[in-house]
Amino acid sequence: MDSPDISTTTSTTIHQEHRPKYAQPDKFDGDPRNYQKWKEDCLLYMLAHNNNFPDEHTAIMFMLYHMDKKALVWRMEFMVAHTVSGQGIHLGTMENFLAALDSAFQPFDMEGDALWQLHALKQLSRPVDKYVSEFRVFATHVGLTDVSQLIHLFRQGLDSDIAIQAIRQGPNNNLQAWIEAAKQEEEIIRMERIYLGGKQAKRPNRILAKEKHYTNLNWLRPHDDYKDPNAMDVDNI
Repeated sequence: MDSPDISTTTSTTIHQEHRPKYAQPDKFDGDPRNYQKWKEDCLLYMLAHNNNFPDEHTAIMFMLYHMDKKALVWRMEFMVAHTVSGQGIHLGTMENFLAALDSAFQPFDMEGDALWQLHALKQLSRPVDKYVSEFRVFATHVGLTDVSQLIHLFRQGLDSDIAIQAIRQGPNNNLQAWIEAAKQEEEIIRMERIYLGGKQAKRPNRILAKEKHYTNLNWLRPHDDYKDPNAMDVDNI
């Protein structure tokens, strides 16, 4: 009896142990606002575990299983429509299934909705990288390619202290240059917080600080007890 190939077995075991693990997607609740992410999560999960989905029927069943709440009504109607008497359920092709899902749950004006979200997007003290990721997603959904408009929207959504200093760097008319400027400014803020021992939650706005310094002109005004030595003493005339 031949002994098993230990090297092959060990290699397979190590490969399996180091294979990334992906959490299963959340169940879709039927809200169109959550549809696109749910669909993408399902497709990515099946792609990562392609050995578990040998055919389209299995893939469709997986997505149907991950439906809940308001989406259950659509699931029931879909399964009834694809049930053939005496032959069971024939779910059809993945292409037709996804088209049916899009028709039922994709927002009516997906591009307009993404444009609204792009205009409303704000950094809100989050890491610049996270803000940039969301900005790119919405910009892609909108199909916006005008560089000047992209830069305007990106700058508008940044935290004010980062935006002001990024402007002072004077990036070129290039979105990536603005992203790099924002990241550099974020790093400066982080280092200043460390230097200040965390006592300041935010770096003071340098421009405003200068304005406050120069707008306090009280020292130029004469005091009440000040007398001009060259002025005529009217009281003694």
